[in-house]
Amino acid sequence: MKVKKGAKTGPVRAVWVVFGNSQNRVASYPYSQGNEAREHALRLNNEKPEKKGNHFVMMIKEPIE
Repeated sequence: MKVKKGAKTGPVRAVWVVFGNSQNRVASYPYSQGNEAREHALRLNNEKPEKKGNHFVMMIKEPIE
């Protein structure tokens, strides 16, 4: 029985993405600018103190075009 290999993927790059309340992308930053991405999410969370901010940062890998 042969084991099937997954589809070959091309080169990828790591980026930091700031996500909003409904998991939509707000901004993306190169991997080397992780601190700026975290500051951006903090700034968005503190814009409206009466509303609880749910912005967060996640590192994802996206294909290089």
